[in-house]
Amino acid sequence: MEAPPAIPENVMGSLTVYKGDDSVSRRHRLNPAEIEAFPFNPSMGFGVLRAIILRNLQQTLDPQHQATLATTLKIRVKPSTVAPQNRFIVLTDENFEQVINRVYSQARVR
Repeated sequence: MEAPPAIPENVMGSLTVYKGDDSVSRRHRLNPAEIEAFPFNPSMGFGVLRAIILRNLQQTLDPQHQATLATTLKIRVKPSTVAPQNRFIVLTDENFEQVINRVYSQARVR
């Protein structure tokens, strides 16, 4: 079996931010134009990615949304271009490398 392709040092990430309970299918989506894409190095791990995302959000969101951001932030990865929101994968420190490798491999094929 062929080894998965190496992930480059710098990849671009982008965010879609929803407010509200994630068990509800229709939630308020924050304006994507307010949130910039960001570069990150996957080899630095989940903690660094989470810090980059928090910094990005704190710079772009209004103070009302920032109050609970650090405690309620759940980072989810869209596993494919057609995956519905309920199939997104919650990214954690434990599954970070496996999920990033999987998503990168699938994106590379596309």
